[in-house]
Amino acid sequence: MTNNLIVKGHYDIIYKSVIRRSDNSQMDLNCFFEALEELANRLFDHENPFDNLNKLIQIIKVHV
Repeated sequence: MTNNLIVKGHYDIIYKSVIRRSDNSQMDLNCFFEALEELANRLFDHENPFDNLNKLIQIIKVHV
């Protein structure tokens, strides 16, 4: 998933920033959810982060 606001390099930045905020050196389930939230907020322009996350989840559900 990319658009004009996020490119492949942003995924590395999201990963590193989420891991840096956690106590682990690897991504656990909590880090994964934080990364999804951050990705959703970068991909979509809704004011409500919950709406952004819901839209991302709906897209993921179609492809899984």
